[in-house]
Amino acid sequence: MSNIAVDIVGYIGAIFISIAFLPQTIKLIKTKNTKGLSLMSYSIYQVGLTSFIIYASLINNIPLLAANIFGTVINIILLTLIIFNLYYNKNREK
Repeated sequence: MSNIAVDIVGYIGAIFISIAFLPQTIKLIKTKNTKGLSLMSYSIYQVGLTSFIIYASLINNIPLLAANIFGTVINIILLTLIIFNLYYNKNREK
């Protein structure tokens, strides 16, 4: 397989991985309901994304790097919403 074909497959994968959590993020922004989401799961996922960013940087893999940077942005939005709602709901119960 040529390098161009390999890059195309990489970019297609990067696009799909990048947009995978976008619908969830949009729904959370609209509804502000994070009740069913696990802070621990998204935190562990962030560690994985960060590791892949470092790895992709070291091997100079642009599709992998781009996908994981975009994924990190989406995941940080999700984590922020989860943490905010946990804090808000905790203070609301007082």
